[in-house]
Amino acid sequence: MLAGVKVALAQINPTVGDFDGNAAKIRENAAEARRRGADLAVFPELSLCGYPPFDLVERPAFVQRNLEELERLAAETIAGADDGELFLEYSQSEALGFDDGKLKTASFDTSQGFGLRAIKGEAAGYAHASDLSEAAIRRAAW
Repeated sequence: MLAGVKVALAQINPTVGDFDGNAAKIRENAAEARRRGADLAVFPELSLCGYPPFDLVERPAFVQRNLEELERLAAETIAGADDGELFLEYSQSEALGFDDGKLKTASFDTSQGFGLRAIKGEAAGYAHASDLSEAAIRRAAW
């Protein structure tokens, strides 16, 4: 018989660009969720970098800082697990539609995302998000 999974929904108020403060909020809420018996804590989109980041995501230093904090959170999350995996995805596609030799439609799409899996004994946890950010990975990890 499969046991149920207790999920905690963590509503936090992250500050844009406050990676240390936002990570602390994530850690505190994840710890509280664990104390209350949750198997998984779910956080809002962009909790690590803060919402909305607008054009900050175009600044390499902002993205790098986000990734560094994400790596720390991911390492903390899988500490004590028997195994852990992080899958990253990023793809771009273009489509051009022609009719009688004339361009009729054009589109460009970018998709990104990740999957995170941790295993401890016979228990496994998995999370996926289409937002490829440190905040999303941290939310999934907790």
